[in-house]
Amino acid sequence: MGAACFGDWLQFVLLTLFCIGVFVAVTVVLNVTFVRAMLVGGKTKRAAKQKRDDKVRSAMGAVCRKESKRFFSSTTYLVNIGMGLFMIVAFV
Repeated sequence: MGAACFGDWLQFVLLTLFCIGVFVAVTVVLNVTFVRAMLVGGKTKRAAKQKRDDKVRSAMGAVCRKESKRFFSSTTYLVNIGMGLFMIVAFV
């Protein structure tokens, strides 16, 4: 392991081909799924206004409710926060 860093040209070429392959695979997957997910947001219908419940909530409850509504209603927000959580787990 690590032979590509110590001058073994065959290992270096294999590592380079592997990295290029991973890059191409991720690019293809994102091109198919991510772009389509980002474009869906403008084509959805707005729901009719619903009657709001006038319950009194704590400040923490109101913030949690607001953030959860924003998190699950926005594809961009969901992807950004999800990627952030994934990166935290990956780098810790």
